[in-house]
Amino acid sequence: IYPNPTTNSCSIEILNKSNNNYFVNIYNTLGQLIIQKNMNNSSINIDLSELNAGIYIVQLSDNKQIIVEQKLIKN
Repeated sequence: IYPNPTTNSCSIEILNKSNNNYFVNIYNTLGQLIIQKNMNNSSINIDLSELNAGIYIVQLSDNKQIIVEQKLIKN
């Protein structure tokens, strides 16, 4: 997940993508789902320009489990 911290967008890349479908969920610090995207390719760019500055949690998951959970800072 880069860049981090970010201002208007972030990119997510999967280096060893299998045939699974991946999902990107972004939550605020209250645990509310803010953005949900399907990731059909090995990378995705997410527009964050509508979000307020703050800390968000990005989860990358497949149909079975959370693969990565990382803090994202938006300036």
